[in-house]
Amino acid sequence: MSRLRALPLCAAALLVAGGPALAQQKPPTYAAATGARAVTMLPMATGSAAARSHATLGQRALDLGHPAEAAEHFREAVEADTLFAFGWLGLANSSNSLEEFTGQLAKARRVAGMATRAEQLQVEVAQKQLDGDLAGAAAAAQRLVMLAPKNPRAYTLLATVQSAMGNETDARKTLNKAVTVSPNFAPAYIQLAYSYILNAPRMPSKADAPVRKAIALEPEQSLPYIVSGSANRATNQLEMARLAYTRAAQFDPKNALPLQQRGHVNTFLGDYDAARADYDAAIRLGQRNEPVTYAVYRAFVPVYAGDARAAIAELEQVASRVDTMGVPDPIGGKIFALTSAALVATHVGALDEAQKAIEQRNALVRKQEQFAGEEFKRAQEADIDFWEGLLAAKRGDYSEATAKAQAAMREVASLKNPRKNDQAHELLGLVALDQKKYAEAAAHFAQSNPNDMYVQYHRALALEGAGRTAEAKKIFADIARFNFNSAAVALVRADAKKRAG
Repeated sequence: MSRLRALPLCAAALLVAGGPALAQQKPPTYAAATGARAVTMLPMATGSAAARSHATLGQRALDLGHPAEAAEHFREAVEADTLFAFGWLGLANSSNSLEEFTGQLAKARRVAGMATRAEQLQVEVAQKQLDGDLAGAAAAAQRLVMLAPKNPRAYTLLATVQSAMGNETDARKTLNKAVTVSPNFAPAYIQLAYSYILNAPRMPSKADAPVRKAIALEPEQSLPYIVSGSANRATNQLEMARLAYTRAAQFDPKNALPLQQRGHVNTFLGDYDAARADYDAAIRLGQRNEPVTYAVYRAFVPVYAGDARAAIAELEQVASRVDTMGVPDPIGGKIFALTSAALVATHVGALDEAQKAIEQRNALVRKQEQFAGEEFKRAQEADIDFWEGLLAAKRGDYSEATAKAQAAMREVASLKNPRKNDQAHELLGLVALDQKKYAEAAAHFAQSNPNDMYVQYHRALALEGAGRTAEAKKIFADIARFNFNSAAVALVRADAKKRAG
């Protein structure tokens, strides 16, 4: 649950917790696996058997959490057929950076006229997500479901958009429809499990059944065991989670993700030396952008240990050495590190360090604007307004902070995204809370991101201040049991646990 705000949903998944680029595996591993299990695909237009085969293998690699391998297959697919729209879309979905994503998506759009209707709709969904038009993306995904009502991939794509819009109840209904039409489609069970685990309203006990089904369908793959570990974390069974991630690492010893996830568990267990050792191992093993992502998570350990300023220094060091790490997306890696440093610094009142981190990350965010269209640029500028406003609020300049929140709302006014004003409401809530306007603060936080623990923590503080103690304690308890790592959770979890009583 990262507070990385600069990327759209499709590109942010490359960097944030639960969705970093995973360790590269050799294509024969999945070629053999696919030979034993048919891969459900939507209709594709290509006359090349090689292109079709590589696209199928690439999609399976994506399904099982291996975008590096997927990218190799999709690259071979478009080399075999340069007019293959789904091949270009798959290459975009397995890309390393926003620049790569938008470039490959543009190629998919250019050849979409020769594609099947299913391919055209998938490309349209991706483009509308990038443009911040989630309503349009949902409409296109609905048309795909109508076009292919027996294909589970249509439903999982629609559920992804519904979740991004905050319609989690609808997303779960859609995913249940996917497994109804295709009971052996493991990706739908994995997506449904993560919905129950991570997204409000969270219902982690309901993740057990889809996790068990995913393991039964893919017993020799590491991803279902990684999901099982996440389900254990969500139900506060941390020792079982550690065992699940260890098992996943045994299934896939070249994959850094299970070790990184085990590092999270060790952090929550208070075994900080073991956590650092796991993060270090994951950094050494990591491929593509993983080393930076995992170094950022390692830097959160001092926050949990009670030394937030040491975490700021470590995050600054990560950002400064990104260019020496050989990662394909140094801009994204720096933004992740600097955004995390900015949040930690503003929270603990290290405002000089916060200003430095915010200025650096905002300059990098503006560099990303060249890679996408005007709608994306507006969302980026609103993100910049948020961080400048947060710094102003922490300095007690509530007038400037309020102006920045209003500016952010104006920037995104034309975007068809029901969650477009989340950041502005968060900022306005923080301004009101600092001035002890508790009811006003609670109202703003209620209109912000329900999955952001920093927002929910401050909402609980506002409710507590307004005398709504029972509601506040419930939220504090939820945060205390939220065993998923981010700078936000690192900052507020210990105090939430105390306030929960």
